[in-house]
Formats: sequence, C-alpha cells, structure tokens
Amino acid sequence: MAFTDLAFFGDSFTAGGTNGDSLSVRFSTQTANLLGVTEHNFGAGGARQNLNRVSGFADILTAVYQAVAPPSAAPYAPVSGWQASVIQASINNLNLNSVHADLTIVTSALLRAIHRLRAGGCYEALGVGTRWTFPSGSWSDVPTTDANSGTGIKRASSAGSTWSIAVPADFPGGRLKVYGPKAQSFGGLETFTADGSADGTLDNRTATLQSGSQSWEHGTTLSAGAHTIAGTVSPINSVENINGADFEVAGTKPVVIVLNTARSPNYPGGERTIVDADVTASNAAVVSALNTDFPSDPKVVLVDIDAVLGKNPANFGADQIHPNSTGAGLIAAAIAPAITTALGGGGGGGGGGVTGINTQLIGLGGRKPTYAAATNTGDEFVPEGRTFIHIKNGGASSITATLKAYGSGPGGNPVNDRTVTVPAGDERLAGPIDPAGFQGPDGLAQLTYSSATSVTVAVLKI
Repeated sequence: MAFTDLAFFGDSFTAGGTNGDSLSVRFSTQTANLLGVTEHNFGAGGARQNLNRVSGFADILTAVYQAVAPPSAAPYAPVSGWQASVIQASINNLNLNSVHADLTIVTSALLRAIHRLRAGGCYEALGVGTRWTFPSGSWSDVPTTDANSGTGIKRASSAGSTWSIAVPADFPGGRLKVYGPKAQSFGGLETFTADGSADGTLDNRTATLQSGSQSWEHGTTLSAGAHTIAGTVSPINSVENINGADFEVAGTKPVVIVLNTARSPNYPGGERTIVDADVTASNAAVVSALNTDFPSDPKVVLVDIDAVLGKNPANFGADQIHPNSTGAGLIAAAIAPAITTALGGGGGGGGGGVTGINTQLIGLGGRKPTYAAATNTGDEFVPEGRTFIHIKNGGASSITATLKAYGSGPGGNPVNDRTVTVPAGDERLAGPIDPAGFQGPDGLAQLTYSSATSVTVAVLKI
C-alpha cells in the first residue's frame, strides 16, 4: 500500500499556531513535507488524554474515535484516510492532582487510542450494526460522544447484569478487547467467559479518580470463526459503563508513532504546578505501558521528543511551552525516519538497500530485546541521545562495525566515524549515540559492517 497520508492527534503542541506562528511551521506540517505526504491534523488546544472530557477541555481519545471507524463486518481492516498516525502524550493532564496520584489515567487513555487506531474492526455496545445483547439486569442507553463514534455507551445499574457479544463466522481471528470508562466510586466486578469457558475477571470498583478519566479493558485472543464472549457484572457500585469492543487482526495493523511529553522551560498552569520530575515520571509510565501492550511490535514506535528538544529555550517559542519552528523541525526530523522505518521503507534517504532498524525501549519492567540480521549494505536507525547499539557476532572471524559521523557534535566539536570491533563469537554494546554528530540529514544514523555474515544487531534506548 502506498504511503500518501499521515494523521496527528494531540493538544496545542500538535495543533500549532501558538505564539503567532504560522501553521506551516508546526511539526506535523514539517513532517508531512519531509515525507511528501498529506497531513491530517486533529490537534486541539487544551486537549487532555482523558477517556471523557474534563472541565470542558477537548479529549484526544475522543478525537481518535471520531476520526476512525473500523468495520463491524468483513473485510476486517483498519479504516481511515491515512496509513500512519502520530499521537502525542499531552502535558495538560499533568497539572491535575488526580493524574499526579495515578499516571494510569494518562497511559490507559493513550493505549486505548492506539488500539482503536490499529483496530481491524469494532463492535460498539450502542449503535448501528452492534453484535451486543444484554440478556439480564438493568441496562440503559447513555448518549455521549466521548470515546465512541458518537452513538453513546451502555450502563448497568444492578448486580447480576449480563452482556454478550456474538462474534460472526467471518471473523479472521485476532485479539478482541472489551472496554469501558472507569469513574470515581463507580464500577463493578466483571466475570468473563469465552465460548462458555471462564476467561478471567476484572474488578473495576477500585477507581478513586476524577469522573470518567480512566479506561478498563479485557483482552481475549480468538481463533478464526464464530465465538461468544460474555460477561456478568456483580457486585456493582452504583453503575458499570461499557463502550464496546475493538479487535486487531494480524497483518492489518497500521503504524502508530507515540510522542512522549517534552520538558519545557515553562509549564501551563492548573490545579498543581508541573515540574520536570512530573514529566519524567509520565514518560517512564508511557514506556512501561507500551512495553506491556506492544512488546517488540515494530509498528508501534516511541519518538523521544523530550530528548530531541532537550529543554533548550532556543527550541521553544515566546511562551517557552510550545516548540518554535526550529524545535518543530527537530521533532519532524525524528518522526519522519521513524515512520519510514516502521512502514518497512528503510528510513528515507538511505537508499542502496540500507535497512531500517526499530528502536526498542528498555523500561523498569524489563525487556528481552529482539535482534535483526545485519545487512551487507548497512543499517539505519534513529539516534535519540539515550540510544545504544548491541552487536552480536556469531561468525568465525572478528568484524568491525562503523558508525558514520555527520558534521559536528555537542558544543560544535568535530566528530569522526566511530568503530566497534566485535571478536568472533562475542558481542559488544556501544553508546549512547548523540544525534549531534551522528544523525544524517534524513534524521537517521548509519551503521555499516566489514562483514554482515552471522551478525545480528539491536538498537536499544533507555
């Protein structure tokens, strides 16, 4: 499939136009220009990550739901007007006391948005084409546009309420996720079954959050063909809300680029004052969440814009919160090659058969890296400051890997090509690799080998 269109979701950082800047210099426009594709910008000033809108602010997750409408029947494939999406982890959540106490408010909504962007199909609990039934209990229809395509949600208000999804025979197999919003002092204990067999429980009564700010979800892996997924809500605290079910089908998942939150010289006001430590903690939570839900998935990629901007005042506009044209250009230069690599295009201007390697995030939860076979013509990756290369040589002879230098490094000092010698049957870890000095004009670092035979490599970031 040709890559022609790219979507962006986020707050004013993504929407652009701040500090009187022209929209033509925002990072989404610069990224689209670098890639030669059409831009679709769904950013909104003041938007939060939350599952439901808070205090009249826009909702990034709802923007995703309003823009993406997966089918409820074959053929099952993501439906949108673009082949890749960029979604931003909003800073606007971090000035809320409730978020400071529980960062899953941010990560659950972020993960829910990614799952919808990659969904090959959707069965909403309330709406046209639904495959849901509600055999017993007290269920009501709740009209809302939050976190659904606009039809609303279903709400149970009595213990013992049951629901069921009839997955049709044309289902190609994949991961089905049932989900709904959590709310303060609300929720129930969900007991799930899949084709009549026990499929786990989920206690949604423990949320002590602001209303509607967190998502619950339950995933089940299904083979191709018809299935019945069911649930019973008991006991219940006041009400239990259900939005619907998304499912992802192997081989149809589009690329999603996640931008973490950038520390800035100044922060927006709110219930509490944001400090750098809040941003660092939120970014670590995002890494952990991505590693849990999308381990070793080459099409869900985090771009560390915090490292790219480096809290350098020169990269921010007059308000010292939003990027100026220089900062936006740096972000675009990091996003573009990440998208190209994730799409399988090898990373833009490399050419000559050079292969792109996806960066793997190492979080506190741990990760087992995956290794790609080194390419005779070289490999490319995105250097983001805390990036390392791990090279394993399974051959009978020593090899030398060369990291190409570009221009000047930190402080304007000249940088030379760096070489790493890996003895036969041994391995070497090298880094960190600073973008200054090793990032080419296409935003990528280039790694070549004296011999690629029996050599594997991983690009890691902490």
